[in-house]
Amino acid sequence: MTSETGEVKRSSATGPIDRELGVAVRQARKLARVSREAMADHLGVSVATIQKFENGTTRIPAVRLWLVASLLQVDVASLFPCRPTNILANAGFSEVGSNFNHEHDRAAAMADLAKAAGKLSTERLILAVRLVQSLSE
Repeated sequence: MTSETGEVKRSSATGPIDRELGVAVRQARKLARVSREAMADHLGVSVATIQKFENGTTRIPAVRLWLVASLLQVDVASLFPCRPTNILANAGFSEVGSNFNHEHDRAAAMADLAKAAGKLSTERLILAVRLVQSLSE
């Protein structure tokens, strides 16, 4: 929209990207096993605000998005639904989107595995490696 003076008017209403970003934040929060309460405390907002962010009914300010990514130990860019693979998926190339989601889930699971393995003693780590190797055969 443009005003009579030619300035671009910005709508305060949220849109599809806000909803998709909210879904990405919710998924990342759950993968990181962070409660809405803990996230609200970290951001200095209410739990209701976190719910609104995750539902896409309230836009996430940039500084808060950075704090979310920091808390969840993810890259801010990974939360955006407008990545090329998602754009292709939204355009009807479902194989690309489903493959991306699979790869995203796989990467998240591998990160969880690495975090858990990092807490093991050397003896248990060796056993874990053998277990994973036997599962892959």
